[in-house]
Amino acid sequence: MSVSDEIVREVRSLPPGREMDREIAERVMGLQNGSNAPRYSSEMAAAWSVVEKMVRAEDVYFGAPHYKSTRQSLGPLGYPVGTECWYCVINSKTFNKLVICADSAPLAICRAALVWVRTKESAASQQQQTPASPDR
Repeated sequence: MSVSDEIVREVRSLPPGREMDREIAERVMGLQNGSNAPRYSSEMAAAWSVVEKMVRAEDVYFGAPHYKSTRQSLGPLGYPVGTECWYCVINSKTFNKLVICADSAPLAICRAALVWVRTKESAASQQQQTPASPDR
């Protein structure tokens, strides 16, 4: 399992709440102190500011949340047939067309944003750890 697969698996199970809101505030929105963060993971007005930030990010395509009913299938993307959810689609240099589902639009937005920022940070960290090849 790759690092990005592990990040996706972990983030897909994160519950909404103040811990997620703090992480969004600090790692996605760039706020210094996320302790008084808006309720990004549960309130649509706050979550929409995350969408606005993500759609302007340079290295990611971020599809704003959509609702998927049981008539549509996300089976090819790894979700059980009959799944009903809000979902966001993200696409970047480090992963290709990833769909993140959740019970609410704000939670789908936050989970997708966290997958992006954690994957981006992980890739940057790996690049820093890779020693440069000597010049010949």
